[in-house]
Amino acid sequence: RRSATFSAAARSGPFEASRDRVAARFAELAIGRPPSISSAQLVQLLFEVGVVDPQHAEVPDVLNVLMLHGFYKMTHPTKRDSYGPVEPPSVGLEECQRWAALFLLKRLKQEEQANS
Repeated sequence: RRSATFSAAARSGPFEASRDRVAARFAELAIGRPPSISSAQLVQLLFEVGVVDPQHAEVPDVLNVLMLHGFYKMTHPTKRDSYGPVEPPSVGLEECQRWAALFLLKRLKQEEQANS
């Protein structure tokens, strides 16, 4: 009973809204089986769904955050470094939603710090 209340409360808020926006935009962009998008489309999606503020961040900033949080390692587990060409990584819906949550959390923290 308690978990139902908790899950209902957790499902309404900026993170759930972000997950829904990411899922809707991902459905429009995704191709293949399993459905996936390119890393460039991921960056574009992050701007389009509003988790990255274009007034305060540019594409290189987003890529930097992705790399600092392990995007390269996650998409190329067999490579230790960036030496040599590899196929551009594809990203699934769950990964897109996790990255969007990270950027939304960073944005909310920045706004909170700016207001205090």
